[in-house]
Amino acid sequence: MSIQSEAPKVFDFERWSSFTKALNIVGYVCRFCQNLRRQISDRVVGSDLSHEELMNAKVVMFRCIQKEHYFMEFLALRKNGSVPNTTPIASLNPYLAEDEILRI
Repeated sequence: MSIQSEAPKVFDFERWSSFTKALNIVGYVCRFCQNLRRQISDRVVGSDLSHEELMNAKVVMFRCIQKEHYFMEFLALRKNGSVPNTTPIASLNPYLAEDEILRI
């Protein structure tokens, strides 16, 4: 059994020209995924993203980017509640918030 040392890329954020564009793309992908779980009559189609959807997309983006760069720290925080002293961010006392965003 091998342990993966880095998280797979979910989104390639560098291919989009701005944060706003990336945020909208992630928001529509999240809406699509949520619509797959809903009844046909409850699906949201053909409208702009709501404030709630944009905020959710922002959390998803931050979580993906953080997991790309701090994957081993995420694993350690989930398992032990703390990161090893050898990691560069250990002195910042990081923790995982409820939304699985790495906070310091």
